[in-house]
Amino acid sequence: MLWGLILGCHAACTSFAGLAICRTLLGVFESCVAPILVLIIAMWYKKEEQGRRVSWFYVCNSLTMIFGGLLAYGVSFIQSKFASWRIFFVAIGNFDCMKLVFETFKDIRVWLVCLCTMLSSIPNGGISNFNTILLTTFGYTSREALLMSAPGGAIGVICVLGVGYLSDKWRDRTSVMLIAILPTILGAGLMIGLDPNGVPKNKAGLLAASFLTGTFGAAFMLLLA
Repeated sequence: MLWGLILGCHAACTSFAGLAICRTLLGVFESCVAPILVLIIAMWYKKEEQGRRVSWFYVCNSLTMIFGGLLAYGVSFIQSKFASWRIFFVAIGNFDCMKLVFETFKDIRVWLVCLCTMLSSIPNGGISNFNTILLTTFGYTSREALLMSAPGGAIGVICVLGVGYLSDKWRDRTSVMLIAILPTILGAGLMIGLDPNGVPKNKAGLLAASFLTGTFGAAFMLLLA
């Protein structure tokens, strides 16, 4: 996406410095392509099967010379105030960006990952980041709240490592992720029930509920696996 955007920006260049900057950025964004390709092929194919697969990728360089040359030849006949080479860069850059956007948004997995990330990040924004302040509203002093953050962190360590182990053992990330998020939902419900209208009824219960909400990090971790 960024590569296509920078490619299109070539059309706006009016000096050598601008072209040099665009070409440098183009190389930066393109530099990851070959290593990633080799890594993906190495993950799926044996060593003796990789040469042919890599050749299919690199043959695109030669194909680009064929089709790119023909396209550039056709663009050169366009009569416009815009230089033909500028039209070429804008067309190819926009085509690349539009293709990637279309490919991304038509994949249902992208929408599911976005939804899961958004929902699992809600506890992080409201509970994890302001955990110490939250504990003081339960009736604990500032120093006690700071001290109580340590057990919560320990619970998080155990949950993350345990969930990672179970997901590999069961070979099922989705089910383990759902199991990991359930204590967070339970903890949030308890905090609402034990602290109606901002008046804490049970300090120990609210503390235990805040510890339960620490499992969301393990669920979010599996999204990255």
